[in-house]
Amino acid sequence: MKKILFVLVALLFLLGLVAVPHATTFAAADATCSSDPSSGPVGTTFVITCWGYTPGAHVYAYLVEPAGVATTLFGNGSIKVAEDGSVTYVQESYFASSFSQISLATGTWGFVAEEIGLADSVIHRGETTFSITGGTEGVSGAALSVSPSTLHKPIQAYDHVYIPPLAINDLAFSDPATISGSGFAPNEMVSFWVEPPQGGCPSSTVHYKWNQTLVVSGVGMQTVDISENDPIFDSYGSQSFGTVKASASGDASIQAFFTSLACEGEWHFVARGNASGWGADTVLTLVGNAVETNAWLTATPDSASALFGTIQFNGSGFGANEHVSCWLRTPRGQVLGYPHDEFLTYNIDPPPVGISLKNLAIRSDSAGNIAFDFVSGSQYIDIDFNLVLGGTSFPDHLTIKDPVQSEGALGVYAMTCRGDSSGATAIAEFTLTGGFVDP
Repeated sequence: MKKILFVLVALLFLLGLVAVPHATTFAAADATCSSDPSSGPVGTTFVITCWGYTPGAHVYAYLVEPAGVATTLFGNGSIKVAEDGSVTYVQESYFASSFSQISLATGTWGFVAEEIGLADSVIHRGETTFSITGGTEGVSGAALSVSPSTLHKPIQAYDHVYIPPLAINDLAFSDPATISGSGFAPNEMVSFWVEPPQGGCPSSTVHYKWNQTLVVSGVGMQTVDISENDPIFDSYGSQSFGTVKASASGDASIQAFFTSLACEGEWHFVARGNASGWGADTVLTLVGNAVETNAWLTATPDSASALFGTIQFNGSGFGANEHVSCWLRTPRGQVLGYPHDEFLTYNIDPPPVGISLKNLAIRSDSAGNIAFDFVSGSQYIDIDFNLVLGGTSFPDHLTIKDPVQSEGALGVYAMTCRGDSSGATAIAEFTLTGGFVDP
């Protein structure tokens, strides 16, 4: 739906609607923050208090996940400063509803609160940390196993279903892993929990590149090319996975599936009988798929900021004029296509009006070379717009940078590209760093 809306709102570009991001000047951490308590198990409520701000002003606050992701998770953005110059923020570490239970990732979290001045300068900044310990509880009295114990992610990351004039594109699932338990009370309900590797998978970013075209016969046409980065909020720890009824002999089982976006490593599964309290745990190792290279890809520079840093990729050794599929791997093994496929694309062209939305592809030139760029973090939107009326073209361009979340876990990323026809494959590694605030 949001893509269809661009047909209407893009006309506003002709009015010169332009957003210009400002450079940010950071102050030293001259405010003081503390967390009460500074550490606690899953279920702890952390109360964070900061002092040293201008009374009545507003501060912009954000969290830093254990993997280094800076995010406005839980809507902690704007907080009004009290008359004594203090701000207070409350962070829960466990969330429960009638149909799910989930905790924040274990590890050390950061909290940063900045008072913004003129030209987006930071005039007061305070920071502190709090640590969430624990995770899944210890259990005993039953037995649990998983088959297979090591599972590969799907080789083809996407499924495509064509229902003309529509195409549905979504992440593919892996083969199933079956978690089997025994030793529960006969016919009791058994709850299953799962904890991701290293206490939780970090938040990440999805990168879209798409085109929308509207043609009206005898009137003109409009084209919109968009690059869009959106946040994928995650960084959750142990979470309820499902509930099944044990058999008369006390057996219970459930299946798990994974997409390429899941982080790699040891996934910890726990089962507990709701009546007996008997339980057990097991571990599934999720791994990626090996890639062999026979082409070349470079990243320039090879290090950039995880928030609105820019990297240029150049490759060679691919087939001439072929479609090249690329995908981005995070330091924690989360993988998405670059660009990621829109869920719904279409080509509707009954006269006199035609409208289409398609994913923009990376293609090699006649010499087998490719070139494309990458901007880290979100939310980032770059739009090239062109309206043609009566043979006259009205182009415009808009760039929006709204610092909602940095790219993902800090560390070494890998961009992999493979020619769809030639099979030529290349990988370029690059490092994303912090640096959104002064140390």
